Amino acid sequence: MSGVAPIPQYPDIVMAHSLLGQFGRYHWFLFVADSASKSAEESKIHVIDIPLPDDPSDAWRFENQHVNLNSVPSSICAAAVIGRVPQGKTVSGLVQLLETIPLNEIPPVDAGKEPNFTCRVWIKEAVRRLHAAGFLVCSDVDELEHEMR
Repeated sequence: MSGVAPIPQYPDIVMAHSLLGQFGRYHWFLFVADSASKSAEESKIHVIDIPLPDDPSDAWRFENQHVNLNSVPSSICAAAVIGRVPQGKTVSGLVQLLETIPLNEIPPVDAGKEPNFTCRVWIKEAVRRLHAAGFLVCSDVDELEHEMR
């Protein structure tokens, strides 16, 4: 499978997850199309825990990657439009908001439900914050997660 079809267009906010080598393990992320782009160029917004050469720790870090979904081989298992960038708000504002989510710690609302910080835990907090900031409407993040599985 290659990418997502149909290709999301601005102002879509897409939640997706891809297979991580074995069934039942997924990497969760957001895609937001560039408003000025006529191609499939998008921001892939996510957190990763792949060690860097200059920082071999296993700590999670935020990443905003610009990708073209038409040319990147993918193992995307599920993708859904969960919102649209509202008029008066920007993709850069969305990214700035998500960059402020604390990494390597479980949000208080998930304490007791989540044993470890993961990209899935981060994506749930990202959706909560996007909801609170008026980027999308999602009153039940756990139900959204259930639907995406």
